[in-house]
Amino acid sequence: MNSVVFYEGPSTITGDPIVGIVSGLRLHSKNPKTGDMLQAWILVRDTSPTDAIRTGTDAAVCGDCALRGDGVQERACYVTFWQAPLRIWRTLPRLPRVTPHALGRQIAGRYLRIGAYGDPVAIPAATWQILLRHVAGSIGYTQRWRTCAPAYRAFLMASVLSSVDQPEAAAAGWRTYRLRGPRDPLLAGEVVCPASHEAGRRLTCIECLLCAGTASPRQAHPVIMAHGKPGNLRALGVPITIWRRRPLEHAHV
Repeated sequence: MNSVVFYEGPSTITGDPIVGIVSGLRLHSKNPKTGDMLQAWILVRDTSPTDAIRTGTDAAVCGDCALRGDGVQERACYVTFWQAPLRIWRTLPRLPRVTPHALGRQIAGRYLRIGAYGDPVAIPAATWQILLRHVAGSIGYTQRWRTCAPAYRAFLMASVLSSVDQPEAAAAGWRTYRLRGPRDPLLAGEVVCPASHEAGRRLTCIECLLCAGTASPRQAHPVIMAHGKPGNLRALGVPITIWRRRPLEHAHV
């Protein structure tokens, strides 16, 4: 199989049933930005991504991410949920279930993108740590840097959406990855993402590995220019101020 389920249990955000899936075990990724990385998906177990977004149950895997919008309205998420996430969710009944230890041995020496869809902090940090003992490198991001356990800082970047949030996250011990507008200057310690259009795409993520949390030997904070569909840019505050959701109550699992 090209994909396996390595986590099936409660979301650390809401307590609802979710799954963690790794794809790319046999069919190697042709993503021009990341390079040949395995992809980890975090999905609501019992509801399709389309219905989860429509009903708000995607909070189990996305939390109160500002890019969710309100259902499909004002949605700024870069992942096209009705494509890869929906296809992978539909294969869920026939996917093998493996332990994180078994999967770790299977993917030894490869590279992992943590969170092709969903926020990685929905899955316990200890589960990710088992996989990360075996891989050659990884990248990952979370928008829940204010509330998640400190253990995630070692392998995830704080995904920040403003020049106000960035210093706050850095002061809390996070390395950051910031989405910026066309007039936003670089802040202290920031560098332009080498895989971005504005940097000439001089490196892929697998060549760079700057977004590996505090475990990275390089401590710069990457930034990337807001990009994507016009609806995404409007929702991101280009030029409209980004819409923020009300914070969720947390279920500590």
